[in-house]
Amino acid sequence: MAVTWNERLAIGEPEIDAQHRELFERVDALLVAMRTGAGRERLEEMFGFLQRYVLEHFQAEEALMRAEAYPHLAEHRDQHEAFIVRIVGIEEHLREHGPCSSYVMNASALLCEWPREHVADADRHFGQHLALRRRRAESAPA
Repeated sequence: MAVTWNERLAIGEPEIDAQHRELFERVDALLVAMRTGAGRERLEEMFGFLQRYVLEHFQAEEALMRAEAYPHLAEHRDQHEAFIVRIVGIEEHLREHGPCSSYVMNASALLCEWPREHVADADRHFGQHLALRRRRAESAPA
């Protein structure tokens, strides 16, 4: 299972694309660590990163969506909030019960699936909206 960034996932906004790329790189690093037996330590590091990432990235993405009059902002924000709830639940479980192997595998699966699916679907949809608005703005009479 790999989470690899490629330019087809780019939405066309450099700041957002850089944040997505970093998320994919960190998830890949976690997967490598798991294959080498260091997954438990890297999982804790990953949750520290995610705490900062979800605040900064989700706020930046949602602000851009508001600025660009994205009609699916509420649905997109719901997806962000659902991810946060799942991450908080995993963190609480790890804090209370420790990082058992099966839970590390489940957490890693979420960290692989969600970015891949969310960026490839919901974020790319926003990227299409963004590209269309920018093309219209460029072709509008001055």
